This record gives sequence, C-alpha cells and structure tokens, in this order.
Amino acid sequence: MWSWCSIRLVRSSIRGGSSATGASPQAALPGADAVLIAYDTPVDADDRSDLAPILAAVDDIGRWAAPGTLVVVSSQVPVGTCEALEARLRERAAAARLRVACCPENLSLGRAIETFLSPDRLVLAARARHEIETVAARLRHASGPTLAVACDVSEPRQVERLVAETVAAFGSPDILVNNAGVYGPIGPFAETDLDGWTEAIRINLLGTVYCTRAVLPHMIRRRSGKIINLSGGGAVGPFPRFSAYATSKAAVVRFTETVAEEVRAHNVQVNAIAPGAVNTRLLDQVLEAGERAGADFLEKSRAQQASGGTSPAVGAELALHLASSRGDGITGKLLSAVWDDWKRLGEASPMPAALYTLRRIDGRHFIEGPQA
Repeated sequence: MWSWCSIRLVRSSIRGGSSATGASPQAALPGADAVLIAYDTPVDADDRSDLAPILAAVDDIGRWAAPGTLVVVSSQVPVGTCEALEARLRERAAAARLRVACCPENLSLGRAIETFLSPDRLVLAARARHEIETVAARLRHASGPTLAVACDVSEPRQVERLVAETVAAFGSPDILVNNAGVYGPIGPFAETDLDGWTEAIRINLLGTVYCTRAVLPHMIRRRSGKIINLSGGGAVGPFPRFSAYATSKAAVVRFTETVAEEVRAHNVQVNAIAPGAVNTRLLDQVLEAGERAGADFLEKSRAQQASGGTSPAVGAELALHLASSRGDGITGKLLSAVWDDWKRLGEASPMPAALYTLRRIDGRHFIEGPQA
C-alpha cells in the first residue's frame, strides 16, 4: 500500500523542517510544500510493474494539494523505466499544476528525499551550446539550479574557465563526471589520419586529465569528492580499427587507478565505468563507417541498433551509486554497469586489490582461469 507524508521545507536544510502524517490526504496535503509517495510496486517475473496505483495517487494529490506542490515518488520500478514513469506522472500532474520527480527503489528513502526536495546543483559542459542548453532547460524544470557552459575539454584554458564559473555559481564541486568521448578515426591504424587520431586522444584522455586536475584542489581542500570517468569495453582488450579510442580509454583507466591512490588519503574516490553498448552517436559513426569498422563489429553494431542497446539508465545508476555515500569505499576501479555485481561491492571486506583493475596476467602475480 502507499502512504502519505507531508514535509514542510526550510531553505537552509531539510532537517530544519517540520513534518506531518495523516490517515487521509485531505488532512495532510493542503499545507504541504512536498508530498512523498512510498509504494511497494509489485513486479512480475518479466520485470513488469503495475504503475496504476501510483498514477491514481497523483490524481488524488491533485484534488487537495496546492498548485506547485512537489510530488516525490519512491517506488520499485524496473531499471530504465523511471524516465517513462516520470513522463506519465507529469501528464497527470500538469492539470493540477504539480511538480513531479521519481526515485527508483535502489535509492534509500532518506537520500531520495534530500536529492529531490533539495536538488543538487548541476553543471553541464559540452562543445555545442545549443545542445546543453536544451538539456539544462529540461533539468531545471525537473530538479533545480543547472548551469550550462560551452566548453571544449581538450582545451585546458576552457576547462579552467568552466571550473571557475562552477565555483562562482555554486561553490566547490562535489562530483565530476568525465563523459566526453569520441571514437576518432575508424579503420586500420596504418591508414589512419593522425590528426584525427591525436584529436581523439586530446578529447578522451587529456579532456579527462584537464577536468580532473582542475577540480582536485577543491576536493582535496574539502577532503571530499567523487570523480567518475567513462571508459568502456575498448579499455580492456584489443579493439581493431578503433586504435585511438582503445588507446585513450585504456589510458583513462590507468590514470583513474593512479590518481585514486594519490588522493585516497584525502577522502576523494576516483573510478571508471563502462556503461555498456548504449545506442548513441558513436553507434551512428560505426554504421556510417561500414566495412572500415570491420565486418564482425559492423554486424554486432547493426544487431545492437535493432535491439535498442543497453539502456542509458543502467550506466547512470552505477554512476549514481559511486557518487553517493554507497560508493565511499570504492576507488581505483573499472566497473561494468552491465556485467559486474557492483551493488554488492564493499560488502566483502577487504576487497581484493587487483579486482576490477587493469593487470598483466603473468602466471605468477596474476593467474588466468580457475587457478586464480
């Protein structure tokens, strides 16, 4: 069943607010600034959930809540469906002039309240200003303060300006996600355009380096910070015809491991994640390259396009896990959002030092197969 809880907010801290619960929504809702719906949604064997009661609850809220009331839905929904649920909720809430936000079941209730009732300040950076402005506008509507900055991360001065604007607007950064990445030239290395090859290195590797270097002094000073670098399958094995991408991503992982050790004592965690085969513009580039991408990988990419690929929500969920307090004991790792049991990391103590890292299997220090 679902329960009602109204929370009156104060600007300084959610802990300074007052709360009230009631057996009926008529009693609890009229004076509430925010409403939390906690619903244990039944999920069947096919990972399908019955969302009708949640939608009905929002309809009920609209009858008694004041316009502008924030509705937070904490519910068990399948991974990747939160955005779709939120869109449906917004349709229901529009007539009543409510604001709606969702948090999936993997968020603890207290953290979900703090996240959605006191939204994190967010900075988006990309080379194309019109693209990030569009995304920022959507996020401002859904959450809170969002700053969009046009920035080429391969240019250190632009990165310095990005961080300076961030600090001026919101204070010291808490979390950095290095997500910029390109494939670079596709095809045999002997035929590669070296200008394009080095540009990929500048964006994928040096972009990560410049952004990390710019935020670290702030995190070290505060003795707190999270850095999440996007890697991928190209980092862990040969990736023929994608040499710039593979080289840069492998370097990002070793950079991640090295910096993680340097800042461990300052309570700063640095990790790399592989989000899976997500259908993005990189997939479009492979399809456009055709046979230059290699027959096997081209066939695999076409199958990925047809299937829809890995949901972006899967990688985002891992990033959120690492960025939260649940990731405090995890640093210097490369984690696959799809294949690794990352939700249980930290439960076993101590974690093997070489687990989820790049190492040379030499039969002595690191042994391949069952003997390990």
